[in-house]
Amino acid sequence: MQTTKKAEGETLHQNYSQTAKKTIKKTFFTIAIVITALCLLFVVAPFALGIIFMGGGTLFAPNLSRIQADFQKNQESLNVVAKYLINSNFDHAMIRKTSNSDHSSRIVMSVAGNRILVSDEAVSGVIHSLFQNGFSSISKDESVIVFQRWSNLSSGRGIVYSIDGTTPTSDTILSFLVEIEPLPQDSWYFYVDDFDLWRMRYR
Repeated sequence: MQTTKKAEGETLHQNYSQTAKKTIKKTFFTIAIVITALCLLFVVAPFALGIIFMGGGTLFAPNLSRIQADFQKNQESLNVVAKYLINSNFDHAMIRKTSNSDHSSRIVMSVAGNRILVSDEAVSGVIHSLFQNGFSSISKDESVIVFQRWSNLSSGRGIVYSIDGTTPTSDTILSFLVEIEPLPQDSWYFYVDDFDLWRMRYR
């Protein structure tokens, strides 16, 4: 009788131990899932949102057909801004989209380290519209005006206007130009500027 009770006690103890082990494993598994979710929320999500903002609202690089559609949609606005920058007489200028870019704020250009307001309010409104339609920056040098549609840490894509009408090269601010394709209007092109591809091709 005592042997039977002892055996039953040992069985109960073993069952309890196994149940306790399973509970502990489930608890650790749940904790691991929660920690992973928090990491994704606080680390990966802000990084992804940063890329989306920097990339004009998308994680994926636009191809030629997408840029052609963007050009047709924004052609008039692109021409207005290009004409304004050409007539501004600044050899170099940069306009970046900011987190508070909206029609209530004035557009600011960076010129030779100085911040200069876009003097024409109508043009300022047009630039706001381009930013709302996915463009993230506008830059100018002596020969081209670049409307960046997408970028990551090492590459960029978008639309470029050739001021002198010639096909843009890597001698411009598109230092790592690896692809250039004409768009329906003269002097306008789709471009891909990619440091990694450029280095593999020309190193």
